[in-house]
Amino acid sequence: MASIQRQTFAAQERRIPLYRQQQTLELDTLPSVLLTDDLRILACNQAFCDWLGLPEQALPSGIGLSGLPGASSRLLLLLEHIASPIRRFQSNQTFIVQPWLNGAFVVHVCTKANPSSTRPTADGGSYLTLAQASVGVWEFDPGATRYHCAPSWWSWLGYACDSDACYESLVHPDDLDQVRLQRGRCLRKEQPQFACELRVKAACGGWRWVLSRGRLIEMAGRPRLMGVDIDISDLKSAAQQQQLFACVVNVIPLGVMVSDVNGRIQMVNAAFTQITGYQADEVLGQSADLLNSGIHHAVFYQHMWSAVSKCGTWSGEVWNRRKNGDIYPEWMTLICLRDNQARITHYAAVFEDITERKRQEERMMHQAYHDPLTDLPNRVLFNDRLEHAIVQAKRTREKVGVMFVDLDGFKPVNDQNGHDVGDELLRQFAHRLQHCVRAGDTIARLAGDEFALIVPKISCDEDLIPIAQKVLQSACQPFVVNQTRLAVGASIGISLFPDHGDNPLTLLKHADQAMYAAKHAGRHTWRFFRG
Repeated sequence: MASIQRQTFAAQERRIPLYRQQQTLELDTLPSVLLTDDLRILACNQAFCDWLGLPEQALPSGIGLSGLPGASSRLLLLLEHIASPIRRFQSNQTFIVQPWLNGAFVVHVCTKANPSSTRPTADGGSYLTLAQASVGVWEFDPGATRYHCAPSWWSWLGYACDSDACYESLVHPDDLDQVRLQRGRCLRKEQPQFACELRVKAACGGWRWVLSRGRLIEMAGRPRLMGVDIDISDLKSAAQQQQLFACVVNVIPLGVMVSDVNGRIQMVNAAFTQITGYQADEVLGQSADLLNSGIHHAVFYQHMWSAVSKCGTWSGEVWNRRKNGDIYPEWMTLICLRDNQARITHYAAVFEDITERKRQEERMMHQAYHDPLTDLPNRVLFNDRLEHAIVQAKRTREKVGVMFVDLDGFKPVNDQNGHDVGDELLRQFAHRLQHCVRAGDTIARLAGDEFALIVPKISCDEDLIPIAQKVLQSACQPFVVNQTRLAVGASIGISLFPDHGDNPLTLLKHADQAMYAAKHAGRHTWRFFRG
């Protein structure tokens, strides 16, 4: 068989591109592989797969040669030969290694079925037919101002291997000027190599992104721009998806923090900065514990991480600390991220600041249990606190006093001066009551001009008399509303637990009856319940 070198020169003399000659070469019979400088497979032929004893799908483009399944003796022998960048181009009886572009190289395996007479020469004039790979070889002839593409170039785009379509006609119109610009600079030797990312049209009508690399070489005294196109559509798609994901993560109002398995922060979004006050460069690589408020007990975090380990996620309320030291509540969902082998690689925390929500909840809770006019506890809260005081008194064997206070003469004042004046008088009286009771006592407004007091932890009914006197004195003092002096009084009825009842309803009813007894006694006084 004529040597590849002679066929190369013959093709050049006839101005027929080298790649059109590949269909007549016997090179396909040799096990051959195209490798990157770091030993990743760019392409290989079926003979190479057969030589390794592996199916074609086990050798996808981009896989590391050392990572192939089932390390056979042949694979180990090949790795031993090409492991060293210095020794790899020293061909022997088994391997012929030829340089390619940008550090890549071709390895041909000479087997007994392929004697040395058919081995390719090491002059760089032969290349792989990459029919099944997403890699295409091309040659640009400046004299003819046209491209010649190897069968591999047409095949991975879905065209017939003998297609005579024009290369530039398949380049996306938006990329064509850049291709010509880079090619011209390379031909004028303004730059060492051709380098461009472009889109080419596949046979199906879609566009494929390719990374095109080439170099100017001299062949029989004539310049040639020779290169290779590598399909990077999947990489582009992944990059676009990653960019889209990053954009979405940065615009959502929820804070996002990703940490490694050791709790070191790897990524945060804009909302994280807005909520915590930390810039990204202040926390990346730092422990997530810098947000710890110190409020939660260690048991809380043990339960949280236990749930994440068992279920893969946990959601709940967490109190954390901002950069300025403020402690705030957040609702957080913690998720573990796993790789293809189901191993945990990262943890993602998605959270929102619920400070305002909790304030609204507290306001709603306060409104539900407090009188809107005086801000005192209402009847619902009064009954709840009285129930609690009774339970405590049973445990400590003490008494609880209940005082029912009704303002005397309030109705005429309200009718003569208007409801606004009456409301202000009630607010002032509620304020005065605060100075009549002890710290643990409760004052409530039940309705209209009716108030009630809970006085726990007393031993006898005499303990209530000083408080009743203070209430009467505060009610008898004139009230000034809109520069008008107003006079009212108060009548007080008193009941005690357990003497007069063992539940809030009974105790309040008996205190109310005692209050009417005080009114019948001439008002401005108090009376104990006498059942």
